[in-house]
Amino acid sequence: MIGKEVICIDASNISPEIPNHPAEGKLYTVRKTFKNENGKWGIYLQEVINPPIRCAAVWGKYKFEPNFAERRFTDLLGQPLNIEAKLRELVTADQTPSVTNN
Repeated sequence: MIGKEVICIDASNISPEIPNHPAEGKLYTVRKTFKNENGKWGIYLQEVINPPIRCAAVWGKYKFEPNFAERRFTDLLGQPLNIEAKLRELVTADQTPSVTNN
């Protein structure tokens, strides 16, 4: 996913605490992905960088750079990103035995 170009399809209802956010219909490049504690995938964009914001959690207070939900983006063909499925494909492909001719 890193380096993949994506299109923002939903720039609505982004927290006002996040100063920089993607614009609907624009092209972006995935900088990093993140799976949150609820099992949802977030995306960091090369073109959109935010300062860390404070957050309180069960284990204490911390700061992190906000990310954007994968549902807000599609690939260049308009297909959902589905990061989880892409990772499964990579793991499966990596475990396929190779055949060599000796």
